Amino acid sequence: MGGPKQMKYELLFSSLYKRALKDWPQEIEFGKLSHHITPDGESSYSIEKFLGFPQKIENLYLNKHDEVIMLGLHHRIYDILGCSAKDHLKVRLQDLRPETVQSEFENYLKDRLKSPKEFNWDTTTIQQVKDYFAVNYPDKEKP
Repeated sequence: MGGPKQMKYELLFSSLYKRALKDWPQEIEFGKLSHHITPDGESSYSIEKFLGFPQKIENLYLNKHDEVIMLGLHHRIYDILGCSAKDHLKVRLQDLRPETVQSEFENYLKDRLKSPKEFNWDTTTIQQVKDYFAVNYPDKEKP
């Protein structure tokens, strides 16, 4: 990463979100859904054309310095799309609520910060996640 200003820009949620949306098609037609019951008894739907997380997106970030941040964000987008698929035939990515994606993403990061070793996070990844919160919430206590 560049200097402090570059790090700040790279870790701003709005910048990460714009970057992530460029990796997805502008509009997704869901097509056929698979319904299943989760182990805790909840109803869940999978988009058959996306059985599993899109490999193309995963390959963009595997083993990169921002792997945890970007794949975490993309997985939250994927989860939100899965929820939308139950009630919609298609969705334009620009119509997702950024604040919903941000909330889901930050909850994911905070949850993993509680036990980073369990998720094989090294000290660099832990610091990057803490930096994300410092950049996006400069006046608040860090998680």
